[in-house]
Amino acid sequence: MQELSYHPVSSDLTQLVRQVGVSRMLYVGGEAQVNDLVRPPQGVRILDSDQSALPKGNYLFDEGEGFAVMSVQSGRPTSMPMTASWDAPDDDPLIEAYGWLQSWWETATVVPA
Repeated sequence: MQELSYHPVSSDLTQLVRQVGVSRMLYVGGEAQVNDLVRPPQGVRILDSDQSALPKGNYLFDEGEGFAVMSVQSGRPTSMPMTASWDAPDDDPLIEAYGWLQSWWETATVVPA
């Protein structure tokens, strides 16, 4: 699996999570489907927003200790799948998406374990 990746099919989330070691998970808009997912060590959070400028889908970011997963349930229409590495330019869509994850993580609501 690439260091950074975008997967446009939202329903593939459970399968993607099972393929990687997840350290934390953020849901943007919509409802979190956490009942059937492993609880990551850094937790699950929800950002109740329909204002996302990101394409809907699932974003995976390899943070070294595990993957941060962001599932965007409401936002722009889906895009083509994409991958990148951490040395991609700052304006790479996946680098920008990681910046949004970092920003939203602090204000998102914690899902109780």
